[in-house]
Amino acid sequence: MLEKMLAYMRLHQMAMAEGPVLLAVSGGADSVAMAHLFHQAKFDFAIAHCNFKLRGDESDGDEKFVRGMAQCYNVKVHVKNFDTATYAAGQKQSIQMAARTLRYDWFNELCITEGFQRIATAHHLDDHAETILINVTRGLAAKGIRPAAGNLIRPLRFATRAEIENYIAEHELAFRTDSSNESDAYVRNKIRHHVMPVLREINPSLVHTMDAGSAHTEALQHLTEIFIAQQLALITEKSGDDVRLNIDKLRALPEAETLLFYWLLPAGFVPDVAVQAARAMNAEAGKKFYSHTHSLIKDRTHFILAPWHQPDHKEYVVREEDEEIYTPLARLELKQMDVSQEMISELLEADKSDPNIAIVDYGKVEFPMVLRHWREGDKFIPLGMQGSKKISDLLIDVKMPLHKKELVLVLCSGGDIVWVCGVRVADNYKVENSSNRVLKLRIQAQ
Repeated sequence: MLEKMLAYMRLHQMAMAEGPVLLAVSGGADSVAMAHLFHQAKFDFAIAHCNFKLRGDESDGDEKFVRGMAQCYNVKVHVKNFDTATYAAGQKQSIQMAARTLRYDWFNELCITEGFQRIATAHHLDDHAETILINVTRGLAAKGIRPAAGNLIRPLRFATRAEIENYIAEHELAFRTDSSNESDAYVRNKIRHHVMPVLREINPSLVHTMDAGSAHTEALQHLTEIFIAQQLALITEKSGDDVRLNIDKLRALPEAETLLFYWLLPAGFVPDVAVQAARAMNAEAGKKFYSHTHSLIKDRTHFILAPWHQPDHKEYVVREEDEEIYTPLARLELKQMDVSQEMISELLEADKSDPNIAIVDYGKVEFPMVLRHWREGDKFIPLGMQGSKKISDLLIDVKMPLHKKELVLVLCSGGDIVWVCGVRVADNYKVENSSNRVLKLRIQAQ
């Protein structure tokens, strides 16, 4: 087993000479075998253990066991306790996804603070096969767990679960059993308990066959991704933080829906969105789709992909003494200035040249003011106009991109809108020749 692991690590360039490796050890059979093999190989390593506080005394027992194992091997152990359930609820994630995020964020933090170059996990060939099936059921490519990715290495990815169990028995190694592995509440366990046994009846060498098949699939996908990247480069253009995809050019290419799928995948969109977006190519402008991190807007001639944040719809109080107000998406700067008539002209020129700057008459505003997102039905009198205008109409007039409209802020005084931030000042708050004190405003995206 040790010779196989060392050969596998050499094959996949899992270099060990560059410093200590951080071993992720749960206390289960797989990670116990990996730690024992690293000890046998006389590698320089430390152990990291996550206590997710999900199984009461059992979780605490796992932690105690791993601490004892580290002491036995005379290696340093890092342990962290997580309130996983609270984190999962707050992030609206499954327990498994939350645990994964917490685990790898902490591992990477340890790499920075402790100088580890590699993180080793005990994923094996059966895990790889199960992951392939999970991805297939989700409509994704038949890809599993790579031997190495970035600073992650999987030195046991060559071994089956049965081989690891035999190694544990041969060396009489103690390990912990996670009771949650017996539950069918998780997709992976359902596949492990019910699907894999049936497939093994059909093909006893299933995990090896799937490994070979996934290697061919990954190689083919790599070639496909090169081609797709070349095609997308011809029909997309970057504009600030946004990326615009030309719909007519997309239509002219074969497998437009697949190209759209690969374009959207890095932005966190589920496969079904590519289908819906493809159907929207011939629809009117305005169709919107969202992932957790991005928005996709179907404009008249383009799909526009942009970073997206959920507007918080909070109201931020702006007091007279405030110089800066921070929201999750923007920072508002305020500066009171005494001015002469000559200075007024200069300031107003600067105001015209930068839409993110506004100059208003200090004497006309009432404090405290309020900074908030605009709402449907909001009206104000735009600079240079006599009557009021809906903000929704103004944003159309200035050709505000659809995906940016909902992020526009307004600064209000006594219930009136003083400034549609980054767009237009209200006429009734403009600077007059008689003004002797102004309020200079600047809005900046965070």
